[in-house]
Amino acid sequence: MTGLRRLFGGAPEPSADLDARLIAEMTAAGFDLSQPLAVEHVLTFREERPARQVVALLAGLGGELRLGHSGRRWVVQLTLPMRVTRERIAALREQLEAVAASHGGEYDGWGAPAP
Repeated sequence: MTGLRRLFGGAPEPSADLDARLIAEMTAAGFDLSQPLAVEHVLTFREERPARQVVALLAGLGGELRLGHSGRRWVVQLTLPMRVTRERIAALREQLEAVAASHGGEYDGWGAPAP
């Protein structure tokens, strides 16, 4: 996820390239991308209030929402059942980046548990 890149340095990987790489790794690991998967999206915030506001906004998407605190950050985790395609991931990433940014937070990436 992008947070690790900030910790260890290096230029950020463009979102489309990162998504394509993750999808290729999932395919190589045996994920069946023709079926919906429980895809986890993570957003982080410095303060609790905007994190809670985002949870309320995202509740309309369905799926499972969790709010937690990790170190100095509030973490919103949205787990949505979805088919993973470059287009779907890119569209959702764009929406979640905008929601996070409008509340002073960051979209930290997505992933899915191993099959």
